[in-house]
Parts: sequence; C-alpha cells; structure tokens
Amino acid sequence: MLNTEVDENKAVVKIEKKLTSAIFQRTLSDVPVACFLSGGVDSGLIVSILATTSKERIKTFTLGFNFEHEYNELSQDKLIAEKYNTDHTEVIIDINIKEDIEHILAQFGEPFADSSAIPSYYITKK
Repeated sequence: MLNTEVDENKAVVKIEKKLTSAIFQRTLSDVPVACFLSGGVDSGLIVSILATTSKERIKTFTLGFNFEHEYNELSQDKLIAEKYNTDHTEVIIDINIKEDIEHILAQFGEPFADSSAIPSYYITKK
C-alpha cells in the first residue's frame, strides 16, 4: 500500500530548493537580470528568491494603466518591491491598441493567442 502521508515541513523545504534551483538556472547571466512584477504569486516568489539571495539590488518593472482598470496591480507590486527593496520602475501607459495591434502581432512568427502579449509589448517598449 502506498504511503500518502507527507511531512509538511520537509515538503516546503524540498519545494523551496527546487524552485530556487529552477530560478537560478534561468537567471544565470553575464548581464543584470530584471523581473516583470505582476502582483501575482509567481512573480512575487521569483522576486523574493532573487532579492534575498542576490548581492545586487534586483530591478523590477510593473505595467500600469493611465486609468482605473480592474487589471491594475500597481499597489500589490509596490508592496513586493518595497518589501524586497528592489530597484522598481512603474511603467504607466495609455493603451492605443488600434494603432499598435498590427505591430504587436507582426512580432510573432506564428499565431499567438496569449493576451499577455499586449502588456509585454508595452513594458518592453519602455
């Protein structure tokens, strides 16, 4: 019979080690590394691990809209940036999707149906 009992503390330590290793593998670079900070758990975890293990101050970038919008996450991002003392930049935009959509879509070599392409375009443009 399979033992499904898990020691929670051991599981947390194991997950943290695996996550830290995965992040380090993807951020090994000879140039500074920066993070898009979205206010979500995933980007918050990445920033927390990098900020607490790095000798350098981590650069973080957040995209916000120049109007009240349900997807504005600036307040959550600011809390994370302050907690981990990142070199944080807020990029506030006015979306001009009618003018930009053809250019955004032309950047992909194949069909792409992820709405994150739009905010990613604007934040990397800045």
